[in-house]
Amino acid sequence: MGIAVSSIILLLALMWFFLLRAGPAKDKQTESSDDGNTSVIEATGTPFALIPELIHGDDDAAAIASIIAQTLAAQKAYVLADTDGLPARARDNFSIAYIGGYVDAVLRRKRITTMRTRFTIGELVFVDVFGRADGFSFYEKYISLQHGSDSVVFAGMAAGESDIEEWFKNNLNAPFGWSVYVHSSTRSA
Repeated sequence: MGIAVSSIILLLALMWFFLLRAGPAKDKQTESSDDGNTSVIEATGTPFALIPELIHGDDDAAAIASIIAQTLAAQKAYVLADTDGLPARARDNFSIAYIGGYVDAVLRRKRITTMRTRFTIGELVFVDVFGRADGFSFYEKYISLQHGSDSVVFAGMAAGESDIEEWFKNNLNAPFGWSVYVHSSTRSA
């Protein structure tokens, strides 16, 4: 457990450094992994420095998805710290809604209203977070969950959106709601 906590502290320190110190990257090429289980979309440069630039930049969908996925990487690393893969709580309705709400909050701030672009970015992020095997179906599930009246889903969406809004207000409040939820749920179960 000490290694996991140390890893999280290191990741938070790196995020703080990139948010406050690094300038926006000029080269935004993307690449995909050939691994069948996970799709990795990487923007060259520092992803955390680019988040504030999403508000004003004219990025393409893959670059935006890459930046969002990379900001979720710290949470995913914490979720995976003591397990072989994502635990069941990291794949439940709250978690799916959290990731969806997180993505939606960034897209609203970016003022992306085209449904096709929103859908593409959502799919890319979900595939990066959950892997190819589940990413597409989890994104479809997120889309359908939004139309229900499940309080757990709304709580997950609100938590993801709130994490992003707080992060935009204060660069030091890195989003960690998903990982906190997964770890607090597994400890109390």
